[in-house]
Amino acid sequence: MAVPGSVPFDAREGVAQAWAADGRTLIAELVKARVVWIGAAGTRLEGMEPFEGTEGTQYRAMEWQQIY
Repeated sequence: MAVPGSVPFDAREGVAQAWAADGRTLIAELVKARVVWIGAAGTRLEGMEPFEGTEGTQYRAMEWQQIY
């Protein structure tokens, strides 16, 4: 179980996950993720979001911005 409402990021693995407020529901995942910037007001991550397409697992470019 994750911290409710969190977005943990593992730089070694390049994976970020967005968890719902219940701490059990995975909302979204980024692979090949990297930190673009970190500041006092937040962070921005870029990566690829896997999804099941017509030809199996496909990826789309995605960026997440967290404001503190």
